[in-house]
Amino acid sequence: MPVALEGDFSKNFGFNSKAIAALGPVNNLAANANTFHGGDTGYMLKLTVGKQEIVQRWDWNVFFAYKYIESDAVLDALNDPNFHYGGTNAKGFIVGGNLGIGKNVSLDARWYSASQITGTPYANDVVLVDLNAKF
Repeated sequence: MPVALEGDFSKNFGFNSKAIAALGPVNNLAANANTFHGGDTGYMLKLTVGKQEIVQRWDWNVFFAYKYIESDAVLDALNDPNFHYGGTNAKGFIVGGNLGIGKNVSLDARWYSASQITGTPYANDVVLVDLNAKF
């Protein structure tokens, strides 16, 4: 049974919270104060069990991932648009799986559950189901 463990890490070395706070940001503020609470770190850990590539009928895999992306860890415009509807300042998990239903045809399902790290509480869940074919 194939098992894969993947990880990503991001650190914004140009991040300066004092310089950002001096500009008077309107988001990522502490719940009880007007203090800026941004961050420069992001990471993701993902565990996959099953085939890495779904090619034949009944090939399958399942996966679990945890993501943590502080407000200034990466460019928010280039982040995953499905996780927390894109952007940064989010933490949560992704659960999913893939099943081969024919040669080069697969059914994929993913559940994204994310919440705000700092600032006004905000959480969302996204479920995606895809039918993919390679030709």
